[in-house]
Amino acid sequence: GPHVETFSPLYLTNECDAECRMCGMRQGNSELVRETAGPATVVAQLDVLRRRGLCAVALLTGEYHHGPLRRTMIGRAAEALRAALARGFRHVLINIGALEPEEYDLLLDGVPRDGDGRVLPQVTMCTFQETYHPDAYARFMGTTPANPRSDFTRRLTNLDRARDAGMWVANPGVLLGLSSDLGYELLALLAHVRHLQARGMAVYVSLPRLRRATGTAYPAGVSDDDFCRLVAV
Repeated sequence: GPHVETFSPLYLTNECDAECRMCGMRQGNSELVRETAGPATVVAQLDVLRRRGLCAVALLTGEYHHGPLRRTMIGRAAEALRAALARGFRHVLINIGALEPEEYDLLLDGVPRDGDGRVLPQVTMCTFQETYHPDAYARFMGTTPANPRSDFTRRLTNLDRARDAGMWVANPGVLLGLSSDLGYELLALLAHVRHLQARGMAVYVSLPRLRRATGTAYPAGVSDDDFCRLVAV
């Protein structure tokens, strides 16, 4: 039968340099109280999750401009990843934005590999394209370097860089409601999945719906009927 897995998200921080218009974590949202967990807090939360029987955890941060903060947050994600694996989590999902090749070296430092450099544990890189329609992407993520998520192609190719770094599990996704052309989004996502599978990756697919976040003007995503049809496909 199908494999069903439950995982818990663990936010390392809600600090973010990005200015994605639909996101409550965007840098310019003054309504959000900012918090960053220290290493001791992260370890304590991982221990709580393991005691409750969870075997999978998703580690999440914001996305940052190149510089000291970006390297620090990738380093914190790397520490949390090693701590999760040391505590017996069988699956760790990473959602920290698009990385450069050398940043993958930092993220995966100390993670066991086989002789070919392939990461041995199940560590999934989660990079939701949000929308595969370039115009919709530009409308929500912007087109200038002021938003570190504004580069459509750089984000699209992040899972390829993860594969080059030795990761073998990918999780692309679409935030339903950013683009009105749901058929296009689903076909583009399918094409992306097939590309990643051709590169030898196992692939999870996510189809979250847009919901109103703190300080945003975007109240809802697709209807229940459209959402159910998409999931059924």
